[in-house]
Amino acid sequence: MQLARKAAIPAAVLLAFVVAGCSSEARTERLPTEAETREAYFDTPLIYSSAARQVRRGITREELTKELTASTAIEILDRSGLRCRVYPLNGTEARDSYGSPVAAEVWFCFGPDARLARKRWFSANA
Repeated sequence: MQLARKAAIPAAVLLAFVVAGCSSEARTERLPTEAETREAYFDTPLIYSSAARQVRRGITREELTKELTASTAIEILDRSGLRCRVYPLNGTEARDSYGSPVAAEVWFCFGPDARLARKRWFSANA
């Protein structure tokens, strides 16, 4: 009986360490990886800020995809009604207040003529 009791204590301690390691607090202490951030953006690849700056106005959506060698899964309407493609920026990965991966973003917004009219930059909401 005494032997079984001694074995139960280390098992309980081990279980406590495993549970503590799986807590959301432990996950949010480290920055998210590029893969985690990509997944949070519906498998949209992260791009470099320098590549985003080189994109010139007036190009089409297809030309943007070719230039960045990546397509985005996120397309939204901004306040002015322009359709924008959202790309997260590599090197800016962070976690929001809920522990979810976020990153700074560049919005490439297209006018009614389907050509790039504007680029908007947003910082990560960490």
